[in-house]
Parts: sequence; C-alpha cells; structure tokens
Amino acid sequence: MKTPSEIRSRIVEVVGKTGGHLASSLGAVEIACALAKVFDPARDRIVWDVGHQSYAWKILTGRDDRFDTLRQFGGISGFPNPNESPADAAVAGHAGMALSVALGMAAARDRKGTDEHVVAVVGDASMANGVSFEALNNCAHATGKLIVVLNDNEMSISKPIGSFARFLGRLITGVRYNRVKKAAERAGHGLKLTFLRNIYHEVESRIKGLFLGSRYFEQFGLRYIGPVDGHDLEAVTDALTVAKEDKRSVIVHVVTKKGYGYRPAEMEPTKFHGIGAFASGQPVPGRPSWSQAFGDAVCKLARKDSRVVALTAAMKDGTGLSRFADECPGRFFDVGIAEEHLIGFAAGLAAGGLRPVVAVYSTFLQRAVDQVMHDLAISNLPVIIGVDRAGVVGADGVTHQGLYDLAMLRSIPNVRIVQPKDAEDLEALLSEALERGGVTVVRYPRGTCAAQVEARSFEPGKVAVWCTADWVEKANRVAEKVGGEVVAARSLKPVDEALLESQRAAGKLVVSIENAAVIGGLGDAIKADIKFGWPDEFIPHGKPEELEQAYGLDANSIAERILAHG
Repeated sequence: MKTPSEIRSRIVEVVGKTGGHLASSLGAVEIACALAKVFDPARDRIVWDVGHQSYAWKILTGRDDRFDTLRQFGGISGFPNPNESPADAAVAGHAGMALSVALGMAAARDRKGTDEHVVAVVGDASMANGVSFEALNNCAHATGKLIVVLNDNEMSISKPIGSFARFLGRLITGVRYNRVKKAAERAGHGLKLTFLRNIYHEVESRIKGLFLGSRYFEQFGLRYIGPVDGHDLEAVTDALTVAKEDKRSVIVHVVTKKGYGYRPAEMEPTKFHGIGAFASGQPVPGRPSWSQAFGDAVCKLARKDSRVVALTAAMKDGTGLSRFADECPGRFFDVGIAEEHLIGFAAGLAAGGLRPVVAVYSTFLQRAVDQVMHDLAISNLPVIIGVDRAGVVGADGVTHQGLYDLAMLRSIPNVRIVQPKDAEDLEALLSEALERGGVTVVRYPRGTCAAQVEARSFEPGKVAVWCTADWVEKANRVAEKVGGEVVAARSLKPVDEALLESQRAAGKLVVSIENAAVIGGLGDAIKADIKFGWPDEFIPHGKPEELEQAYGLDANSIAERILAHG
C-alpha cells in the first residue's frame, strides 16, 4: 500500500494536469488508508458522502494505473461510481446522501443475514444537511450496526454555518477534556489488546459526557469515538478497528485539515476545492465569469433597493456573492448545505416584505424543486433564483451536469424562466425581474461572460434557429451554414409566441438548439420541427467540446442534420 505522502504526491501531480477537487481529497488521505486497511473494499460497503474526498480511495482500490485519466472523457470519474469499481458502494455527487444510503444498505444486510460492514464517510458540513438529520433520526430503528466516519475539516465549500458547526468546534477545543484526553491517549494507544482498547474508548466517551455534555450522537443510538487526529494513520486505524469490532452502531469523529500536505491548498482551501489545471501552486488565471457578472449585478440592485437580500447554500464564492457579502453583510445569508431550506427561507423573507435573490447551482437546485412549487410559486412570491452552471456539462460528470432545471421548472405555474446572452442582458433581466415581482428563474452557464453578444441573420433565411442564449454564438455559426435567422430566447417561459407565429406563417423551418435536456425544454415549448439538445440519458464526464461532438451538438453536426432534413 502506498504511504499517505506518496498518495498526496500522486493526487497533486494528477490534479495539477486534469483539475479536480484537490483540497478535500488531500485532507482525507489517512481516512482512506485506514478504511482500506481495516475493511475489505470488495465486500464491505464504503459510502463516501459527496465524493470530493475520495481520490485517495480510488488510488487504493485498483485505479492508480488509470488515475491520470481522472475526469477525462472515457477516463475515471471524479466521484465514486459503482459502474467504475465494486469498491464504490454508491454514486456520490451531492452532499448529505451517504447516511441514508448506507443505512439502507445496513438494513438490507440485516434482512439478508450477511455480515459485511457498512461505513458512511460524511463531512461536517454534510452532517448538518437536512437529509443527514433524517437519516440519524431513523438510525436506531433501521439497524443495530452502522459505522459513520465524521470527517471534520471545519470547511464546507464555504465555512460551515450553524449550531452544529459550533457544537463540533466546542467538542474539539474543550481545554479540560483535551488535557485528560492526551494523558489517556498516551496510555490507551499503547494497549494492543482489543478489549483494553474498547475500555479506553468507553472511558474516553464518559469523559466527554462529563466535561462537554457531548452525548449528542448517543441520543441517536450511535456510540461516539473521538475526536481522532485525522492525520495520524495509526490513531485513525485504531479507532476504526474498535468501531468494526463493536456490536453497536458507532460514529468515529476524525479531525482533518483541508489541503493537508500541500501548502498552497492548506492556505487557500476554498480556492483549491474544485480547481482547474494549475502551475506553481496557483490556479490558471481566467477572465470574468458569469458568476462574477451575476454577483456584480445583484450588488447594483441592492444599492438601488434596500429590500434586496441575497442567499446561497454554502457557495458564496462559487456563485459570485462574496462581494455582496462584503458590501451588505446584514443582507446576506448563507444557510449551509441545505438547498430545500434555502428556498423555503427565501419564501419567508419575501412574505416578510423583502426581495430575495437566491444563487444556486443547477445541479443542486434539483433538490429543492418541491420548495419552488410549494413555498414560492403557489403564493407567487417575489423571489429571483439565479441558476448558476445551467446547461453545463463537464468533467464532474453525471451528478453535476446542469441539464435538467429547465424541464423541471417549466411545468410549475407562476414561474417565469429567462436566460441572458451576455452581461448587459443579465443585468437587464435581473432589473426586470425585480420590478415585475413573482418568481423569476434566471439561468446562466459556467465560464466567461462576454459584455455583448448579438444574434445574427443570414440569407436565404429559410430557417429560424431558436437557442438558449448561452449558445448564441454556436447558433450564429449554424445559421450561417444553413441560411437563417437566430433567435436568442431570453424568455424561455413564456416564449415569444407572436414571433414564432410570424416565422411559421413565413414558411420557415423552426429549429431549437438548447443547452439543456431536450425532453421538456425549449424545443418542446416552441414545438420545433427539429430539436437539438441533450438526450434522455445521463451524460458522462469529459470536456464540454468533446461531449458536444460525441452527442452531435457541435455546430457542424447540427448544420449537417438541418441540411439533410431538406
């Protein structure tokens, strides 16, 4: 088995070339090593929550020789996936899923009468997710034996928010407890017999209850072990061994440092959370993004209207709201990894007379579609939802392709959906939404945001090419090849019925090109003669241009199909 140092070097080497989730995986190396040592990856079920922290696990479970293909088209995924390896017990792309899935696996094991171990590896920010609390509440009733590894790195993508984070901080930093703990560890870790180690950890648990009142997890039927130094491989291995041999359900609290072992990532863990290829410890510089343009536009709205507040779910930096948080700290809310609560909270703010602007990634908004319908749309509350990374496919793969928000939201009454073509249009659409009221969804992609982009027309003009506005430049190239006009659909719901009717009356072939799932999207809305969009299947990981070409969504392939239609 590779040493933790060797694994870290391998991760830094590969992620420096491919990009990926660096800081989280560096912090979880000893956890992965201890899991591979104590458990049987082929038989025991190890469920990683999110999977940002699983690179070492991939290296240790037979994928080191392919690790250079990380997140590349045709290569290994950046997240756990059972189709890739039997060591990956479940798909893990969204936070908060591990406890529920692992609990189901443990209950199934009990029902079958087999004896494999089930382990859920959960981050501290994920543990505060509502789904995790639901699973904790069900734990004692569903199974008598589940192991939970709580990876406490004191960092979600943004700093953890809420009472639970403060609870963990108090648990780790209790002065009186730690003085006793250090003395106990010196004696306890020297005890090699299992029953003596169990006695040590039982005494340790009682000390915590005495000094810190930390019987929190015991109320859910989980024996608590920790805090354990997550970068002391022997200590983590020892704790997991005790958890494995205990007949009860156990939670092992492991304290780690995000980015551990790579100084740039330790110093700036947020920057090195999800990162592109880098050199000399610094990210490759880029131009202003759609997220930054959105954040700047929201700041302008807030300066003009004191009712404007901004919200996000542990993604302040990723969604471009850092500047807003600095300028308007009393009007900014980060609710942690809790998208359902995010939308419900926004509903309450709107009902209280404020004008909430929510920023959330498309792939994470999926979790809160019920709240959009129930809490916002039925009451027609004035909330703007900025859907970041909308229409995005890329190296993060099936769990992170932002293709489904349009289809999911189009069917909900009282929801208007718009998509800007450039920075100027983004600012205008946000201002219009604020003035109009009601629920407005503003979709925008990842990547560079141009100041201005124009839809164009080309002779002989026999084709009307409607597109989601992020693909205007592609639609222009298509229209130039086939002869026609481009319509950048800045309003995706409702669509411009008058323009559509006039084009049909003129005998034009109506084509839709959308950076979204083709089922339920723009093409369906305008009843296009030919529809181009992402097909009814989960799209794998790869570079956007590779995936577009593979699925016939590059400009040349689209033009060829239109011309073949006649």
